[in-house]
Amino acid sequence: CARMGEVPSAFSLCLVTEARIEKEGLLVQREQESVQSGVFFGNAPVRQFDAGSYFEVQISEARDEEGHLSLTLGVTTSFPLPPQQMFFKDAQDVPKSWSITHNGPAYLDGTWRELPWKSEDLQLKDRVGLLITPQGELRVFVNGVRQTLGSDDMLHGPPAEARLYAFVAFAGRIKSVKLVDK
Repeated sequence: CARMGEVPSAFSLCLVTEARIEKEGLLVQREQESVQSGVFFGNAPVRQFDAGSYFEVQISEARDEEGHLSLTLGVTTSFPLPPQQMFFKDAQDVPKSWSITHNGPAYLDGTWRELPWKSEDLQLKDRVGLLITPQGELRVFVNGVRQTLGSDDMLHGPPAEARLYAFVAFAGRIKSVKLVDK
């Protein structure tokens, strides 16, 4: 796995034994078809832009079979943790986290909120980004287009001043995702 860095430009922690991080930390790939999910973390705080904190991944490879491309993007304020505390099977297990999950709901630091958007409609090579505005609102973009998630007031994320670390989890047909370096 890649090492922790000062620039949030790579995945850093590979906590699922059947998955690997390669291509200088930019690609996370499941090595075995039996791996259902796992959570992978960025190597430094999420980059800041005028619009807020933003990171993006691309679905780079999928298995040829029926089923959905299941992707979860999120951020946490409780990273890095000691390695013995870092195995998370699902995104909702990550402490102090906010995420948009693959099957519709948003996970907002312990609270579930149903959303009209689902990653089931994603296609191979789609780019999916998560923006946390300075006001703490979560917004999802697919191929640069903002997705309708419902009213913004129900998707409040972390405090605006919080240091955020990105994470991604994938399952279903997705075999690998690539961090898009903006």
